[in-house]
Amino acid sequence: MRHRSRTWLALIAFIGLLGVWLVLERTADRPPAPAAARTRLFAAFSPSAVTRIVLSGPAGAITLERAADPRGAWQLVLPLRAPADRQAVARLLAALADLRLGDPVTARLDRQGALGVDQATATRVRLLAGSRLLADLFVGHLIDGHTMVRATNDEHVLQAIGNLPALTVPSAGFWRDHRIVDFAPDDARRLALDGPAGTLRLRRETATTPWLAEGATPAPDPDAVRAWLAALAALRAESFLDPADLATARALATPLARLRLELAAGTAVRAGTAVRAAGTAVQGAPAASAPALTLTLARAHHPEDDGYLVRRDDRPQVYLISAADALAITGGGIVVSPARRPVGTAASPRR
Repeated sequence: MRHRSRTWLALIAFIGLLGVWLVLERTADRPPAPAAARTRLFAAFSPSAVTRIVLSGPAGAITLERAADPRGAWQLVLPLRAPADRQAVARLLAALADLRLGDPVTARLDRQGALGVDQATATRVRLLAGSRLLADLFVGHLIDGHTMVRATNDEHVLQAIGNLPALTVPSAGFWRDHRIVDFAPDDARRLALDGPAGTLRLRRETATTPWLAEGATPAPDPDAVRAWLAALAALRAESFLDPADLATARALATPLARLRLELAAGTAVRAGTAVRAAGTAVQGAPAASAPALTLTLARAHHPEDDGYLVRRDDRPQVYLISAADALAITGGGIVVSPARRPVGTAASPRR
């Protein structure tokens, strides 16, 4: 009888422990009520208030700062100094300012790694206004269209609507401004192209007057000139090359073509990638003379670089561009003279 009593007591104790374990297991993955009601990871902020962005993670770390001048241009300051891609910055700030959260995911520390929100795998994003911290969060994996996120001082993982990993790449190459020139096509007044097909020089007096060709060259096709200017204004680097590299220097020593662009006198010089006149002391001020820029185009000599090199005469940076872009900026389809093939056919880059 006593043995049977002990058996029943042991069974009752086991059932009790099993019930406690089931309750703990079912509630361990459930955030407390305050977390379930959370609608923001940080207080609301205006993108215009942000002066510094710091991204850090396993892939590296970058720091972006907004210039204190009235233009407020963004600069990459770490790991190197270079103009920043203003559109990439604007997309990130807009996404975070309007960040919408979905359902809570978990509060278990052992699941943070799998969701990409632990310190070892996440990208940490910090936004500052001066010395004041506006936002500080870990950005994790994208799962079913939602980004796993958590505040750096909170273990609760939440879903954020949208693809934040695509906007928070901690790589300098991602954040650098890839524009090579920055001008409005209507501001162009003179174009000169020197290449294997000869020399082509075009000019116009105003944005509404037709383009004229200098010398015996026939009048150019206005649509072709318009496409040429559009390609030049949209020119972007695929990557950035070291100008001290011997192969790069050797390629630029024997260029395929040179292109000179001259803008209307008094055109405002734009920050960072702007075309600017020689002798202009203050960026952003109207130029005293017509701003001009020369681009040198060469074939890349690196086997891994299937493209073309471009260098501006006013900066040491060398850019890698695609073959299609190289063809477009050499004026493909514009007639040099009746006896010559179009520029971009004879002078076009060849694969």
